[in-house]
This record gives sequence, structure tokens and C-alpha cells, in this order.
Amino acid sequence: MIYKIFFIVCLLYLFACSTSNITPQPTQNIVSSDTSITSGNLQVTVYDNASNKVAGADVFLYLSYDDIKRNLYVLYLRTASNGLANFGYINTGNYYIRASANIAGIQKSDTAVVQVQSRRVIFKNSILD
Repeated sequence: MIYKIFFIVCLLYLFACSTSNITPQPTQNIVSSDTSITSGNLQVTVYDNASNKVAGADVFLYLSYDDIKRNLYVLYLRTASNGLANFGYINTGNYYIRASANIAGIQKSDTAVVQVQSRRVIFKNSILD
């Protein structure tokens, strides 16, 4: 008799548990190979025309000159207190950067081309004029 009750309880347990309400958790991508051959580090320092580093300047990264005209930037950073915008590791290639800031009530900007090379840290200075 006790086996029949145990058997019925087990059957009820199996049918009562449903996996349809379980939401799968997103998986975390793990980089398992060295990607440094396809990426480089880009760091932009923004200066005013008196060679002072500009904190709080907006620095945009574009893929083409046409993207600048359409304001379709890939990445956007604001410079830290030391005037540096560190984009970190990005794919190798040619990029356009545009830095801008309001200095003494006047909006100033600079646009330049930069080439990110594999396994290198690229330092680019941007002088707002």
C-alpha cells in the first residue's frame, strides 16, 4: 500500500512540475581566442588653443565622413578631468573623430582622421579651435 502511495506522489510530482514557465537566462559571451590582431586601443586627448586639457569635451567616433554629416557616430565619450577620452579596444581601421566643447561661451570643435592599428595604443590629440 505504501508503494502505491509513493508511486502516485511521484507521478503527481512529475506532472505538477512544468518547465514552460522557466525563462532561459542570457548567455555570457566568453572570448576564447586572442583578438588583438583585429583590434587596437584608441585614446584621444582634447586641448584648447592655449594647450590646456579640456575636461567634459564630447568626443565622437565615426566610420566615414558622410556619417559626420548625418551625425551617425559609432561611439561617444566625454573627456575625463585629464582631457582624455579612452575608447578602449576597437576594430582596426580608419575612423573620423570629432571633439567639441563649449569654451567661454563659444562652441569649438575639431575633426580628424585616425588609423587604429592592431596590437597598438593610438594616441590622438585634438585641438579645439
